[in-house]
Amino acid sequence: MAVVSASSFAQNVGISSTAIVPDASSMLEIRSTNKGLLIPRVALSATSSASPVTAPALSLLVFNTASAGDVTPGYYYWDGSKWVRMLSGSMCLTLQQAYDGCSGSGSGRNIIISGTNSVNLSDANASSIGFKSTHSNNGVAVSADNTSTSVQYATIQATTNSNYGTVGSVTPPTSAVMGNSSGLAYGVSGQIAATGSAQSAIYGNNLRTTGGHGVYGIGFNGTVGESNYQAGYGVFGRNYGTATTSNAVGTYGRGYMGVWGETVDGQGAGVFGQNASSGTTYKNVGVWGLGWVGVYGVSNNLGSAGYGLYSVGMFAATGAKSFEIDYPFDPGNKILRHFSMESPEVLNLYRGNVELDSHGEIEVQLPDYFEAININFSYQLTPIGAPASGLYIKQEIIDGSFIIAGGNAGQKVSWVVYAERNDKYIQTYPEVKNVIVQKKVPDTYLMPELWGQPKSKSVFTGPKTEPGQMLTPDSKLIQSELPILKSGENDSIENNE
Repeated sequence: MAVVSASSFAQNVGISSTAIVPDASSMLEIRSTNKGLLIPRVALSATSSASPVTAPALSLLVFNTASAGDVTPGYYYWDGSKWVRMLSGSMCLTLQQAYDGCSGSGSGRNIIISGTNSVNLSDANASSIGFKSTHSNNGVAVSADNTSTSVQYATIQATTNSNYGTVGSVTPPTSAVMGNSSGLAYGVSGQIAATGSAQSAIYGNNLRTTGGHGVYGIGFNGTVGESNYQAGYGVFGRNYGTATTSNAVGTYGRGYMGVWGETVDGQGAGVFGQNASSGTTYKNVGVWGLGWVGVYGVSNNLGSAGYGLYSVGMFAATGAKSFEIDYPFDPGNKILRHFSMESPEVLNLYRGNVELDSHGEIEVQLPDYFEAININFSYQLTPIGAPASGLYIKQEIIDGSFIIAGGNAGQKVSWVVYAERNDKYIQTYPEVKNVIVQKKVPDTYLMPELWGQPKSKSVFTGPKTEPGQMLTPDSKLIQSELPILKSGENDSIENNE
């Protein structure tokens, strides 16, 4: 036998297995410690159809038992025009359902969703935008924080199979995409999968033609590039422009050291310049230097025959070729300069002093490689201490030696041998001995200004600048802060010719 206690008062009703006084704030209170409330169970056919309920009242609650149309088993209430499903634990939230329910605009409005994927957006339309944030005031349109200390996770991550990963657009002089990190992570990071075919993990495109930057970096190291492939490049720059009135610079560096190259491999090169065109004229330059000193090289092995400058192939200069040292008697203020001798022949010179024997003769021994690299010899003899009118070459060079005779017994003689260079390089490239060479580009000059010609007629095509000017990254010319010394303004130099 079941016993149910029902208490009825003037303003509310209480139902329980024992006598209760219903709470004053309720019209009906059902109280139990081991039983629940069973809502009527019906079979709905669609959220838009009231059936099987006739004329349901607003907020009428039922439990649907059917899976039909757009309804599934669960609790529904009538909102006046349709059945609305009440949220259950197995349901996914839409952004509209996650919204806090307030209407209108204002500051401090939040949507908070937590889970493995906090917000997952998708759209089947081919040209649609998965997520869009519009912001017209000062501040940030989209801000994301990741407080994890692990460097393998990112604040914002974009994955795509299209040509572009993350795209940003901005009109005022701010940033389309900005990354900020206060830990060990990167401000902005891009990655290409090992199976991908893309060419750039991070891509910047400046569509302007009058300045600006594709990618711009500021920092202790403004831009750092690394390569993990032996045939790759740490930093690679390319310019598709045509160098007519501008320079079409591939890579530009500006600073106390405009470009600094360093290698830790004994077989490598600190800086390497290559002209990959197929031309064979003076315009095909691998490395171009412009300045008071165009190119400056220092060997870090001065004591072991290191090289400040090493050339494979022809070596030429329009000016005089010299060596310079600090002037011995005033090294802090003056330079001593010696010049190289010039000749229309490719010559080697050997010299020495000998003492004649009791017969007034001597055999002079030359280096063992002499005849392997020389031909067409000539001789010069100078007696020292006394005249020797009969001094002569008794035997020309045979097997690396020659004989001097006709002098006084015990007399000192100074000798010089000139020989035409004939090593493997000269034998392979005999044209280097040509004195007059036809220019491959007619009507051009090594130094056109000496002949009253414009610089456009130079055989060299260098930077489109004048002395005293520098190039800025936006291809504009600015006046150099360094003065250009004119003739007569250089350091005091003692010449010894």
